[in-house]
Amino acid sequence: MNTRPQPTVDSTSLRRRTLGRLTRAAFWLAAGSAVALPLAACQPRPPAPANPNPPQPSATVPPENTSPTPADPAPKIIEREKIVYVDKPGPVTDEVLATVGDRKIRFSQIREPLLKGYGLTILLNVVQLELAKAEAERRSLTVAPADVAVETDVTTAQMFPDAEKSDYPRLLEQLLQQQRLTRGDFDIAMSTNAYLRKIASSQITQPPSEETLREAFNVLYGETVRVRHIAVSNMQEVATAQQRLAAGVPFDAVARELSRNPKTGPVGGELPPFSRAATDIAPVFKDTAFTLKEGEVSDAVLAEGFYHLIKLDRKIAPKAVKFEDVKDVIRTDLTRKATDALVKEFRATLATQARQSLTITDPALAEQWKARQEASQRQQAAPAR
Repeated sequence: MNTRPQPTVDSTSLRRRTLGRLTRAAFWLAAGSAVALPLAACQPRPPAPANPNPPQPSATVPPENTSPTPADPAPKIIEREKIVYVDKPGPVTDEVLATVGDRKIRFSQIREPLLKGYGLTILLNVVQLELAKAEAERRSLTVAPADVAVETDVTTAQMFPDAEKSDYPRLLEQLLQQQRLTRGDFDIAMSTNAYLRKIASSQITQPPSEETLREAFNVLYGETVRVRHIAVSNMQEVATAQQRLAAGVPFDAVARELSRNPKTGPVGGELPPFSRAATDIAPVFKDTAFTLKEGEVSDAVLAEGFYHLIKLDRKIAPKAVKFEDVKDVIRTDLTRKATDALVKEFRATLATQARQSLTITDPALAEQWKARQEASQRQQAAPAR
């Protein structure tokens, strides 16, 4: 079932809860568990001249492998802090990152574990960002730091709609820790979203019509119901859930235990309020919900491939809101929904481009990429067996 939250009556809450509902989904689809390596922020410098007698390195850089042999053509040098990278396979200097007692911990000691543990995910995120940048450049679109900041602010506000803005940094840090993500992952995702949103926004040239606005108004402000549901795969699982309910186990506890809906199960089967005019709820599910009495649980209802036990928590009377008072908010909401849909479409296109054109030269990352593709192919083939 679609579990997007519905807006509340006042316009401030409406803006916070309805605008950009898919932004969070875009973020979690884009972001993965990874660590940003220093290579990602390197800046080019002029080519270093070939020198058969290179200068002695500083005390913090080991003398071995600090330059190519004189016979090699002078390579382009990329420098970040104290690490020097050569733009072709070959030796690089090895920065000391830390010391413990008299032991030195060098970059080379953590590079391989980082690549093996996090490298592919962060690489694919950066690939997606670079493809988004290239598409924006092709369309002569510019994304400024302010655009990324707006994307970050909107996304954060939608993730924590009931929190004070001053609490956002702390809540975001907690959420990223729970999801095993880093702030670097989040920032890459926000940058990618900003580029995709700029591209998508350029494609929307017509605002929603008056008729569309009124239809949306009826969906948002008509009589609604708040329900919980338990989604299971077959009638045997239905019987198990019904037995648990008959034994006095609370409905929300049974939903957490047995429901196969990954979004609503963990929250006790709760769905956002919806009206009879809602288009994202299966008709049979809607009809059943509106015929129940408060506290009543339905028989099994087959909808969208699952059997559902539906409990009506309460019916909510139509809201006393004038169309003209919220028309602009609804227009903004619909425009953002259309933009979000295009963002999702563009993201899928970028993923296809990456699969078709990506060449990974690092052996460890190449092996991970091959394994991921094979796993994806097995997963796609599984239903056919």
